[in-house]
Amino acid sequence: MGNTYAHYIPALSFDWLTPLYDPIVGWMMREAAFKRRLVEQARIESGHHVLDLGCGTATLTILVKQAHPDAEVVGLDGGQRILDIARARIAKAGLAIALDRGMAYD
Repeated sequence: MGNTYAHYIPALSFDWLTPLYDPIVGWMMREAAFKRRLVEQARIESGHHVLDLGCGTATLTILVKQAHPDAEVVGLDGGQRILDIARARIAKAGLAIALDRGMAYD
């Protein structure tokens, strides 16, 4: 398929804006409230395998793992820069979450 990331569009459309993603999204919407509700509705149980496709900075990924520490949680995103931010957030939270770079269509 050639260059897997040739058509990747970074968060906020430009790679240099990626560090601003969380503050902008947090300011524009009640992200924390709807993501907590989403985790509740998912009915995740111990031993489940959870894939956060397009995990971005891992806000949802971290919430899932915190709420369900016995579930295996993996984040997948196409952007290396946003995954670097996600890795730092996961490390700061002290959680065991695998992150992979890849595209959904692969």
